[in-house]
Amino acid sequence: TETSNIRTFPEDGSLYFKPGVEGVDYRIKGNLLWLKKTASLVCFLHGNTCVEDGWICTNDLVDKDTNGAIKILGREKELINVGGEKVDPAEVEAVIKQVRGVLSVKVTGASDLILGNKIIAEIYTEPGVLLDKRDILHFCKQHLATYKIPVKYMLREGLPLTSRLKIDHS
Repeated sequence: TETSNIRTFPEDGSLYFKPGVEGVDYRIKGNLLWLKKTASLVCFLHGNTCVEDGWICTNDLVDKDTNGAIKILGREKELINVGGEKVDPAEVEAVIKQVRGVLSVKVTGASDLILGNKIIAEIYTEPGVLLDKRDILHFCKQHLATYKIPVKYMLREGLPLTSRLKIDHS
């Protein structure tokens, strides 16, 4: 991301870091990371990035701790907003992939009048394996926060393939 040149790795293994590179300022606006560099070349590199008075929005969602260190949570477009909570589809997919017989999972958000979005899981199983949606729901309840649990499960046998026989991730 645009933040790659300001990342400093802490010794304690924490995901929080303090940006600190000469010539780069940062601010957090609406949980989004904004950068401002003295060099104007950045504006040309990111032609369709929102620029506001020299500040460039990275579209990285961040959390800031009490010491001023920040943690990148993910890209704004990747996260699903469920009742004000941010859900990373990759986290939910990783949990469901642990269920025996699951080959692949695609988690998406669908519009919801009350929560803004709800979580949908499209699950591809090994051929011949019959999975019960209730078992997957139970597994998710053991490993995910309530707002991250899919409300709809679509089970499919085998993997989605493109015309070139590659896994279709779209």
